[in-house]
Amino acid sequence: MKLNKGVVIRTASTDDLAAVQSIGCETYREHFASIWSPKGLEEFLARDFSELALKKSLSSPQHLWLLVQDSRSSVVGYAKVNWDKPEPISGVVGAELQKIYFSASATGRGYGSRAIAFIASIASERDQTAIWLNVLTSNQGGQRFYANAGFTSVGEIQFDTDIAKIEMTTMVRRLAANNSFKPKPLRGSA
Repeated sequence: MKLNKGVVIRTASTDDLAAVQSIGCETYREHFASIWSPKGLEEFLARDFSELALKKSLSSPQHLWLLVQDSRSSVVGYAKVNWDKPEPISGVVGAELQKIYFSASATGRGYGSRAIAFIASIASERDQTAIWLNVLTSNQGGQRFYANAGFTSVGEIQFDTDIAKIEMTTMVRRLAANNSFKPKPLRGSA
C-alpha cells in the first residue's frame, strides 16, 4: 500500500455542497451501480445528494461530513458520521459511520486508514462509546479493512434497493471516551 503523505482531512460545510455532491455521486456509482436499476440509482442519488438534503445535513450538529483531499488538494473521498445513533443489532449508541467512500483511483493509498483514525479521534472527543457501520456482506475486502481498523462483526441486516435485497454486515469499534466534550446549549435553553 502506498501511503499518501499529503492527505488533508477537513470538515465539510455548506460551502462544500458541490464538492460533497460530486464525490458522493461519483463514488456511489463506482461502488454500487450493480445493486440498483439505472432509474433506481439516479432516484437514490437525487434523494441522498440533493441540494436540499445536503444543505440540511451539512448544517446539522448531529452530522459530521469530512472531505479527504490529496496532496494536490483534489477531493478523493468523503465520510459522513451521525452522532449518538444506536446500531441495529445490539443497540449500542455511538457514532454511525454512515458513509466513507473514495474514488477508485484513491483506494489502497492509505486514505481510508487515516480517515478512520481521524473519525475515531473526534468520536472519542465527543464521548461516543463506539463507531459502527454497515458494509456489504459480499464485500470481504471491506470487512477485512474494517477488522484491521479495530471493528468486529456483530450481525447482519438487510438493505433493499429497487431490484434486490442486500445483506449488510454491521461492524462495531469500541472507543475510550475522554469525557471532555461539552455540547453547546440549544438556542432558548438555559
